[in-house]
Amino acid sequence: MRGLERPGGGRVCPGAAPAPCPPLPLPERPEKREMESGERPEPDHRLSETDTELIRRTWCRVREDSERAGVRILVRFFSNFPTARRYFRQFQHLQDPQEMQRSVQLSRHAHRVMGAINSLVENLEHPNEIDSILQSVGRAHALRHKVDPVYFKILNGVILEILVEEYSEFFTHEAQEAWTKLLTLIYIKVCATYQEVRYSRTSPSEVHHHFGGVDSPDAEAYQRNTSSTFQNLGIKDHNKAK
Repeated sequence: MRGLERPGGGRVCPGAAPAPCPPLPLPERPEKREMESGERPEPDHRLSETDTELIRRTWCRVREDSERAGVRILVRFFSNFPTARRYFRQFQHLQDPQEMQRSVQLSRHAHRVMGAINSLVENLEHPNEIDSILQSVGRAHALRHKVDPVYFKILNGVILEILVEEYSEFFTHEAQEAWTKLLTLIYIKVCATYQEVRYSRTSPSEVHHHFGGVDSPDAEAYQRNTSSTFQNLGIKDHNKAK
C-alpha cells in the first residue's frame, strides 16, 4: 500500500481527508510446524509483506492522534517504572500522572518518540534506513543519555499495550503479532549498537537497587513486563556479556 505524499515527506492515509483509512487486510495465517524434537522453534522476527501492510495501516490510525497516544505511552511508562525518570532531567521531578500529562517537556519527548516510530514505519521496505535510524537512537541513548537498554524492552511492552487499548478495533491478533516483530527488531538492533559502542551496563544488583528492592511495586512491574510481555516471544537478552 502506497500512501499519498504529504508536504515535508511521509505517507498519509489514501483518499481525501478526513476520509477513513482503508480497511485492514485479512492475512493468511501460516500453518504451525511441529518439531520432532519437541523443542520450540526459534521465533522469526523478520517482517513479511503482510506484516508491513498491517503495521502501516494500523499506524495510519495511530498517526491521526499520535501526540495524545505518545503522551499516554510515556505517562504509563514513567508511572509504572519511575526509576526510568532519572535519565531525563527535564521531567525527572514529575510524579503525578496528571502533572506528567500537562508537562510540555514530556509532550516534546513523546513527539520525538512517535516521530521516530513514524520514520521506521515509513522505511519498512528500506533496511539500511532502519539500521541508520536505530543506530542513531542507540548511540544517543548509550553514549549521551547512559540509558540502560533494558528500558527499551520495557518501553516496547508499554507501547504495544497502549496501542492495543487505544485502537483495539484495528489491533487484531495478526496486527499485534506484526507490531511485536517490529518492536522486537527495534530492541535487538538498538542493543547491537550498545554492544558496538561498548556500553557498560548497570549491574543486576544496581538495577535491583534502583527498583527499590525485589518487593517494591516498580520491581514487580519490571519483572511482570519484561517476562510476560516478551518471554514468550523468544527475545534473547542481548545485554549480557558474551
